[in-house]
Amino acid sequence: MKGILYSKPITWVKRQVGKLILTNFTGNIIRKVLNNKIPYRNTIIQTNYPQIEGSIVASLYLGSYESGEARFINSYLRPDLPVVELGSSIGVVSTQICKKTSQKVYLLEANSDLIPIIKTNLSNNNVSNYELVNYAISYNKDGIYFVKGNNNTTGRVTNENLPGAVEISGYTFGQILHQFNIEGAYTLVCDIEGMELEIIKNDKDALSRCKQLIIELHETSLDGHRYSCDNLKSMLLDQGFSLKDTHGGNFVFERE
Repeated sequence: MKGILYSKPITWVKRQVGKLILTNFTGNIIRKVLNNKIPYRNTIIQTNYPQIEGSIVASLYLGSYESGEARFINSYLRPDLPVVELGSSIGVVSTQICKKTSQKVYLLEANSDLIPIIKTNLSNNNVSNYELVNYAISYNKDGIYFVKGNNNTTGRVTNENLPGAVEISGYTFGQILHQFNIEGAYTLVCDIEGMELEIIKNDKDALSRCKQLIIELHETSLDGHRYSCDNLKSMLLDQGFSLKDTHGGNFVFERE
């Protein structure tokens, strides 16, 4: 009982401290002092881009940016399999993957504005074992669009041609594997803000060759139905994955 009572105030304190530190003001100070070269684990991330806000800089510097994914990659990533990463953002996790394996790493990012940032961060960290494409995952035959947000975390893929939306190339996950010439086993690293549901539901054959899955699951809706993270986890388990580790919304699954 003491452990339970003790953990709650500690969690609350962490959240309050995070609100005070992970701000644009703090990040912009860090950015200026370090000349936009921010240390993150075993890499340096270049941040002199308008898409990277100060709060992101602060979270990079303090190591909290995508910390669950980065920790799982460094702890579990298999060295014997090619890697597909869906949702490369500014290349932070991509760089962790490329430095962890000598296998080919295939990167997919839907926001065209982020492609130069990814390339810069990969190049600055002396990795070249990758192929990068500006595509989105889509199962909609009528076209797919990207709505750009204010920073690297707020853009989104949509089936609707909304004001300001840009039409982009969309492919099913199976088609992506075919384009990358991945015919055998592979590792999938996935953070695509809810689109993982469509892969889980519609691309079971492509997922059947996935031997390791490092994924951030998001509560999402499809065809009028709401799916929780637990729903998505159960769907993956039903497809033959076993759960190896979890932290927050990040999961490591494996398949024999």
